[in-house]
Amino acid sequence: MIYEDEKVDLLEVAFDTRHEFFNCTFENLNLNQLSLVDSLFDECTFQMCDLSNATITYSTFNECEFIECKLIGINWTTTTRISDLKFKQSNLSFNVFMGLTIKNFLFDDCLLRESDFAESILDKSVFTGSNLSRSIFNNTSLKDCDLAEASDYSINPLNNQIKGAIFNKVDALDLLSFFGIKLK
Repeated sequence: MIYEDEKVDLLEVAFDTRHEFFNCTFENLNLNQLSLVDSLFDECTFQMCDLSNATITYSTFNECEFIECKLIGINWTTTTRISDLKFKQSNLSFNVFMGLTIKNFLFDDCLLRESDFAESILDKSVFTGSNLSRSIFNNTSLKDCDLAEASDYSINPLNNQIKGAIFNKVDALDLLSFFGIKLK
């Protein structure tokens, strides 16, 4: 089934066959634990939706925007493709992005506690005002990322690629601790 340029209530869609959504809007929906299997979302907007623990296996998200959404416990590694996503004022705690190429993503004022970015390519992504407490960065490419206004992250420059990344001065000094350097 194909939906285009409309406001859709995903709770009324039976996901037993492939569905494609182009430039659709989803507002104020509780989609907690919903199975969005084999679906395409292209240039869609999710506003104030709860997609926590949703299954997104074999789905594609292209140029979608998530505004004030709750996306706790999403495993993005099961998707077919994700590209150019924007997350604004959303909770993405306990998300798994491990091994994905997610260049140019926007995380604006988001909560990303204990999310897994290990072995991902995050080049040119922006984390404005986002909290990354206990998130995992291991063998992650953060080239040209903007982390200047992000908080509570720990990124080891010895096992992550950070060339061209932007950090605020205080956090940049914390990077030196991984080299055993002490500052007074």
